Amino acid sequence: MNMPSFRARSIYVSPLDGKNLNWVFPGRALGAASEQIAHWVFGNVISQAENYVDLHGGDLIEALVPFTIFFRSGNDRVDRLSLEASHQ
Repeated sequence: MNMPSFRARSIYVSPLDGKNLNWVFPGRALGAASEQIAHWVFGNVISQAENYVDLHGGDLIEALVPFTIFFRSGNDRVDRLSLEASHQ
């Protein structure tokens, strides 16, 4: 989602504003570059989705062990479906 960071091979923060995209959600329309990206993604993708999967491959210096986390909403149906999806 953050091509300036990808192209610059910038670990953790965007070279445009020094912000970590993961930490600025849901963002701000008139905020810094990372906040604008988060605002667009939240408004045009996440808020319209019934489900979404947040994929991370680790930063340049990280080696992530495969794992799955899901939010327990308190809604039995949603929680059951989330648990099932996490095992796919």
